[in-house]
Amino acid sequence: MLSDERHQFGAFLRKLRVGQHLTLRTLAEAAKVPFPNISAMECGRLGAGGIVARKLATGLGLRGQAKKAFLTYAAITNSRDRVAKEFLAYPGILVNVLPSMLRDARIKPRDILFVRCENPEIIYHPAADSLELADRVRLKPEVEQHLRRAGGMGTCVVIFLKGGRQAVLQCQRLMF
Repeated sequence: MLSDERHQFGAFLRKLRVGQHLTLRTLAEAAKVPFPNISAMECGRLGAGGIVARKLATGLGLRGQAKKAFLTYAAITNSRDRVAKEFLAYPGILVNVLPSMLRDARIKPRDILFVRCENPEIIYHPAADSLELADRVRLKPEVEQHLRRAGGMGTCVVIFLKGGRQAVLQCQRLMF
């Protein structure tokens, strides 16, 4: 799955670069990252670690939420950065809630083809917007209906599984 995420991030990086009319060499100069590395990232052969991702965000002129989303998306392409560091500081029970929920639903890691988060603050995943994936990855009508009903009630993640199944995980925060 890491390879797919690298390819998706690479396409996103290329889209940002081309959208700003930057060549590989001009972005490399602005970001102080060797252009062969940027090319390898755009082709999905190389992930972007935290330091390189910050340099690229600076070279692309990203700020605020756009920068945060870019850095979060880049982090999933690098095996060292795939999990947020603060994750390790949370109590074990919290860390194990999601795997437990997935296991109870009989969802195995190898069954997951694609994940789409409906809350861009959590992670920006532009792959759902790309035409090639939009043809391949469509929400089932009942999933679309559920997402419309759940709108604004928390974060929803749609998990696309082998065999055409789709699962929705909904996270809500209630404070009393």
